[in-house]
Amino acid sequence: MMEKLAAKIARNVYWIPGGYFIAKALRSLFFQVKTRKENRRYQFRGVQFEIKPEQQMGAAMYWRGSHDWAPIFAMENLLQPGNTVLDIGANQGEYTLWAARKVGPRATCTPSNLSRLYFHNSPDS
Repeated sequence: MMEKLAAKIARNVYWIPGGYFIAKALRSLFFQVKTRKENRRYQFRGVQFEIKPEQQMGAAMYWRGSHDWAPIFAMENLLQPGNTVLDIGANQGEYTLWAARKVGPRATCTPSNLSRLYFHNSPDS
């Protein structure tokens, strides 16, 4: 329970000046990856997430709200309800979720992870 509260606080203070250090301190105090490897589910800014916090990307999303805020801020300024979004190289789909929130339920937001297709079909595999 304390971990969930600490992560929620960390996500909400991360982007303010000095928030990185607060989030980092909370993570070091409350997160024990070796003892808990189950997925975490949470809601942040209207988006539902399910992540694996033992992975680097999942931990960044869980403790900071996003692994990189710049593309999300750009999407929030550029996307309009009803737009169509194709997230190429979607990886875990973080940007797909944020884009889907912005374009609305009647729009199309499609993730695609082309790197998996490329490596699967490459001659070296």
